[in-house]
Amino acid sequence: MENIVRNGFVGLAIGAVFAAIVFFIGDAVSGPLEAEPVGEISIGPVVTNTIAGGIAGMIIAAIASRFGRPRQIFTVVCVVLLVVYAIPPFVQAETVETAVWLNVMHIGAAVPILGRLRPALPEIKGGPVADD
Repeated sequence: MENIVRNGFVGLAIGAVFAAIVFFIGDAVSGPLEAEPVGEISIGPVVTNTIAGGIAGMIIAAIASRFGRPRQIFTVVCVVLLVVYAIPPFVQAETVETAVWLNVMHIGAAVPILGRLRPALPEIKGGPVADD
């Protein structure tokens, strides 16, 4: 569990920084990023949602660690959730550009979180973890 928390927060920090960088680039290149029902998107919700996603990832990792193949279960659940979360930006964004920027932020935040949490889980329950 200690590995999950440590790696989760490292991945979360990297993901939040990446999401913030993508937000500022998207805002500079495409103008204000707007989506329904919030209107113009600001940096606060970008970072807050990345933190929430990272904490959710840690919870999913902790739950997956109770099953026979924790790393595989964690990866499948997170990839499915990431695909599901790719849909709302295309439905709610005011422009296609905004939808693309939002999805780049989602992927950019998820990759380091997923990349840091996966090694904290063993392939098989009770097995060694990559961090050991």
